[in-house]
Amino acid sequence: YKDPGNLWYWLEDAECNDQYSVIYDGGERTAIFLNTYGGTEQSLVEERARWTETYVRWSPKGTYLATFHQRGIALWGGEKFRQIQRFSHQGVQLIDFSPCEKYMVTFSPLIDSKDE
Repeated sequence: YKDPGNLWYWLEDAECNDQYSVIYDGGERTAIFLNTYGGTEQSLVEERARWTETYVRWSPKGTYLATFHQRGIALWGGEKFRQIQRFSHQGVQLIDFSPCEKYMVTFSPLIDSKDE
């Protein structure tokens, strides 16, 4: 077991700021910002080059950030957005989480060509 740290650290923010993600530079960079009230300055939490191959999706409670890759999904979380888990699913394009974030399902339109 590897302790992922405090996955809900952002809920302890005294200013009650929420987080949002932005993909920019033609999809080459992804950044997480705090949604500060009334501020003109952007508050960068984390920024990475090529963090995802297509797009990202937050889990319902904001605990996890899912990134999409040709070989599957990666879940990130905690203060420094460390990788929590990887899930292999070739060509995955959709993800959905259960409301409690205990379960998730992925979908790929690719046909499995394995003979049974």
